[in-house]
Amino acid sequence: MAQKPVYYLGIDVGTSSARVVFVDGRGRVAVNVARSIETFRDPKDHRIYEQSTGNIWQSICDATHEALSSSKISPEDVRGVGIDATCSLVVVDAEGSPVAVSGVHAERNVVLWCDHRAESQTRKVNEIGHEELRVLGCSMDLELDVPKLMWLRDNLSSDVIAKSTFFCLPDYLAHRATATHFRPLNATPNCPAYPLPTTHYSPPGGWSTDFFHKHGLSAFAPAFPHPPLAPGSSLARGLDAQAATDLGLLPGIAVGAAVVDCYSGYFATIAAPLPEADNSIEACSHRIAAITGTSTCFVVQSPSPVDVHGVWGPLKDALFPGWYMSTGGQSATGELISHVVTTHPAYAELLESARSNGLTIFEQLDKHLERLVAEKKIASAVTLAKDVHLYPDFHGNRAPLSDAGMRGMWVGLTLDTSINDLAIRYQATLEALALQFRHIFEEMNHAGHDVQQIFVSGGQTTNRAFVQLIADVCRLPVVLPDDASSVAKGSAILGRYAAEMQAWMDQQSPEQEHPHLWKCMTQMTQHGDILLPSAPAETTSLLECKYRVFREMIDAQRRWTRLMRTS
Repeated sequence: MAQKPVYYLGIDVGTSSARVVFVDGRGRVAVNVARSIETFRDPKDHRIYEQSTGNIWQSICDATHEALSSSKISPEDVRGVGIDATCSLVVVDAEGSPVAVSGVHAERNVVLWCDHRAESQTRKVNEIGHEELRVLGCSMDLELDVPKLMWLRDNLSSDVIAKSTFFCLPDYLAHRATATHFRPLNATPNCPAYPLPTTHYSPPGGWSTDFFHKHGLSAFAPAFPHPPLAPGSSLARGLDAQAATDLGLLPGIAVGAAVVDCYSGYFATIAAPLPEADNSIEACSHRIAAITGTSTCFVVQSPSPVDVHGVWGPLKDALFPGWYMSTGGQSATGELISHVVTTHPAYAELLESARSNGLTIFEQLDKHLERLVAEKKIASAVTLAKDVHLYPDFHGNRAPLSDAGMRGMWVGLTLDTSINDLAIRYQATLEALALQFRHIFEEMNHAGHDVQQIFVSGGQTTNRAFVQLIADVCRLPVVLPDDASSVAKGSAILGRYAAEMQAWMDQQSPEQEHPHLWKCMTQMTQHGDILLPSAPAETTSLLECKYRVFREMIDAQRRWTRLMRTS
């Protein structure tokens, strides 16, 4: 009789949706369901991005119930749960009820990762400084939790602060799933990842008491330590009874320590065995994961520490024991592409054309660019947009400049408002984002990393023109995942690891091999297409020139900013 398959639930909470997948032990995705998440904006302040844990949890539960129903997977066959989410800040009271992060609308208790309200607090942290900022590339980032906590300290009453508990979103969700408090080992400076004011860490051992006091955050200083947990480590109680009811699963199944979504993308892709390549764990040092979506995160590990200015890290033991992680990113990737396209005067025409042809707007733009290239008999769309340059930091720079004050720049615009102009601006946007990939990788390699392959996951993997541009601009192979839901799949891998850890601890047998996360990754990961640099010589030359312009635009903007500040 054939053995009944077992499954692992991966929960991925991105910026705009909650996605769940059920994955078997060989990494095959049985079902994939997503539910949208509501984001609240302030029409008077473009910096504000807020969400609700109630809405997020309900979206997760709805997606899980639909996945179980549509796949006919029995709850008895689900052995483990893994969770990832954005690095957003959650505020609840002692009973777990939401606390309004802006003082009104109590259900809005999440400061989303891309919220930029804490500009002055970020400047203050960097002006005061501290030796521990070295783990952030020597500069506090506007999107991290320390400045957000400072903003809450400055804008909420002391009574509210005293009665509140603060989580990073991934670990709030793990807490809600298990009713436990814990300290994950991957609680890095870009995410507290466990309740505050109990503790607030960055490796090794967390932000010091001196750091908290120096920046006026004594109320958030660690009261007592918690034992660290590596990603995917089995949380002692497993799935809580109430959470099991909410999700339609059985109580007590293994739940792994949660991770930030970009780490889940790393776990889902980086172990994919490549043809004629070194596929050992040591090869990780040459593989960088690019987790793309609304934004992009870059994650690479090395066996020894590598300091990269403007890049977070090196963080020891954040992903693998004994390894050092560096992570950088773009604050706006998919968000920028969408902004450029949807705000153009020809967007309505594009939308109608896409609908009539049964295409997405991006597929329609790709078709339009192909037609223009053929009509003009030129080498590529890069030639079409050769005189249009974009600097892409509309929402500040995360890496490698670590400068929230950077802004977007266009060069070469005309009065053209046609769909042709929209297509050219779209092409220039893809180029600018790919050029920034190269800038980040060059800074990493110059500092001591050795990036040789790019493993792309997340929402932008469906944009074939973009990922091919990344390969051509960076002159590196781009490895795509075998499944579009790869980030959620990474959490399912952590769910399997948690289940094996739980079984190993329950058996307490010296003959039983200790579970290894790398083994789970290699058994559940396959690559999809591999895109090699393939641009013709003329296009490669143009991209090289565009990169020079890209770097000069940075220098020019900084000069102009200094000039205006002194005027």
